[in-house]
Amino acid sequence: MKLSIALLGLAASQAVGLAIPDGTPETDYENLTARINSRTTPADERTNCQVNLQVAGRNNYQFSVASATYYGSARLDAGAFTATGISGPRRGNYRLDDDANKRVWSPCGESYPFNINTDVRMDSDNENATGEMSREDGADGTVKQVISLDWRRC
Repeated sequence: MKLSIALLGLAASQAVGLAIPDGTPETDYENLTARINSRTTPADERTNCQVNLQVAGRNNYQFSVASATYYGSARLDAGAFTATGISGPRRGNYRLDDDANKRVWSPCGESYPFNINTDVRMDSDNENATGEMSREDGADGTVKQVISLDWRRC
């Protein structure tokens, strides 16, 4: 699987793309962080990263993205919330599951690109609330994204 990364809000060294042995694309982000408090700017409240994957097609098969799972950490006061529906008060790790609503299948047996756009965004309805959605509290200290692909015979 060929991987190229186009980033908005992160340095190239802060995103690492991996393809684990079963062929599931996994992306780790070292500083995919959004914060909100009384001193943050709109740029602090959102980070976006786009990963461009080139998936090599198998003969007589095509693929589609089935789901994405995200792991990270959130610290939110009451009134702070994320665009993904996590709201405060909350402290700790999270897991978000996102199933593909509409399946788009690659051409049969061809190498095909697809883009994964990851957006971390904070907001608040309380001017005194603070919040941060960021790296996982796990051993490697990253936000992790795992993409599940489905394959079918053409």
